[in-house]
Amino acid sequence: MAFEKRPSDDITKRDDPIRRDDLTGRLEKEKEEVLRLAEEQLEVGKRQVETGKARIRRFVTEKPVESRVTLHEEHAEIARRAVTDPTALRDVDWSDKVIEVVETDEQPVVTKTARVAEEVLIRREGADHVETVRDTVRRQQVELERLPRDAVRDVKKTA
Repeated sequence: MAFEKRPSDDITKRDDPIRRDDLTGRLEKEKEEVLRLAEEQLEVGKRQVETGKARIRRFVTEKPVESRVTLHEEHAEIARRAVTDPTALRDVDWSDKVIEVVETDEQPVVTKTARVAEEVLIRREGADHVETVRDTVRRQQVELERLPRDAVRDVKKTA
């Protein structure tokens, strides 16, 4: 923080007439002059800045899976056997005849169902931390230096 320097800030004269001895810069007796001293104060504020982004992306992956299933099948089969019963000859039918037997096989049928396995909650979470800010501030100081009388006379001679 910088202060603007105005000519009236450094030395202010009071209402009563004050005169300065132009040769030495000394004040006349019983007159006063005010010298203002300024100082800076550190004020720390804050602002929000974008430091990056987070991208949450949903995507599909595939993985091979397998499942064992027992399948059933039925086929027609002919089995021959000898007939030893003489009475079976009475029931002989000499006409052509066709018998159809339905053969079956089971085949795997794959269906897929979707279900919600989990939820992902997306939120921003904030945290505070304390940070120490270091800087320097300026302050005007004043000191009084007493000069011997000889030094005052030398100043008048050079002017």
